[in-house]
Amino acid sequence: MDSGDSVKITVPVVTIEQNETYLRNILDSMLDVVIQTDLQGKICYVNSSAYTMFGWEPERIVGKSVFDCINPEDYEYAKINFFNAIRSKKSFRIELRLILNCCRESFWVEIVGTLVKGRHNGETTGVLCIARDIGDRKRAENSEKGLKQSAENEKLRTEFFTNLSHELKTPINVIYSALQVMQLYIENNKSLEKINDYTGVIRQNCHRLIRLVNNLVDVSKIESGYFQVNNKYCNIVSVVEDIVQSVVSFVEYYNMEIVFDTDIEEKYTCCDLDIIERILLNLISNSVKFGKTREVIKVSVKDKDTHILISVKDNGNGIPVNKQKNIFNRFVRGTKSVEGSGIGLSLVKSLVELENGTITLESKEGKGCEFIISFPVVYGKDMETDTKSCNDRELIKKLDIEFSDIYT
Repeated sequence: MDSGDSVKITVPVVTIEQNETYLRNILDSMLDVVIQTDLQGKICYVNSSAYTMFGWEPERIVGKSVFDCINPEDYEYAKINFFNAIRSKKSFRIELRLILNCCRESFWVEIVGTLVKGRHNGETTGVLCIARDIGDRKRAENSEKGLKQSAENEKLRTEFFTNLSHELKTPINVIYSALQVMQLYIENNKSLEKINDYTGVIRQNCHRLIRLVNNLVDVSKIESGYFQVNNKYCNIVSVVEDIVQSVVSFVEYYNMEIVFDTDIEEKYTCCDLDIIERILLNLISNSVKFGKTREVIKVSVKDKDTHILISVKDNGNGIPVNKQKNIFNRFVRGTKSVEGSGIGLSLVKSLVELENGTITLESKEGKGCEFIISFPVVYGKDMETDTKSCNDRELIKKLDIEFSDIYT
């Protein structure tokens, strides 16, 4: 060949259609699922992996909305990310559950979405999504979470039974010691005054045991659905005020003050007087137990038309921030500096919920607590009006029990 001869190279002409076929062959060979949609989320194309992974037949899935293929729990999350990406003209990466065509079960995937541009004007015409199976990873994460949760539950149970053992042993040991000393006084003909001192100690610790057993029994009854609610029509403002008045002398004994405040004199609703009493006595006794000398405990009632708010507020030690989230959970104590079983506030929450109410906490460590209970106003004109009131002896016994684990 002469150096002057030219070499002709023939370049095959590839049409746009051939390019698209070549590209589709590449997409169909991918293990990941490829979905192309328009700007409204209507599916324009899916590769063959869509059938392998989800059982989606291309001829049946094309033309449908991609959101119809998403687990209902992830529907809003997917729409927000999809349309935000179009508005911001940015790609996105999300994890959600797609639905298997054959059995409607969910399948965890990670989706990376990028915008599709038009050939000529560069305008966004749709979204290309690549979905990758992350089921194994999610199962591993859930297994790890489950193990952590089990370990946390086991830790709480161990702490609870340790506290419970201590709570049971302490009053029993005190009672037993007091009885031994009383026996010595009796044998040596000591004065009745000395013996009476020890009978008071025995009485308080018997009440403490009764309170603990009552709480455990009531928790079990609520969990098993055997707790009886006896709702009657009553003036809730008067009920709360009477409860506050009944504990004034008890609170003053611990060098504290309790006040009642209301923005309405009368509000009738259906409720169980014993449940309301139990809730408030528990919260008030907590304020006394964890409070400070000269503290003021404020109990208030506010009318919110369809709801009644009852608040118990103190300016005591407060609850640490890291304890507040779980303070109503079983076995959790606000502080370890004061003894307790860790079921009081959990029981209060359960009792509130039996009356279809809610309870929340507002607290700053060192600046006190406020427990706010919201009860729905339930009208019951045909129901019996609650006129129940206990005599002084019954009231004193109730207060002795509720305040039994407070020592000075």
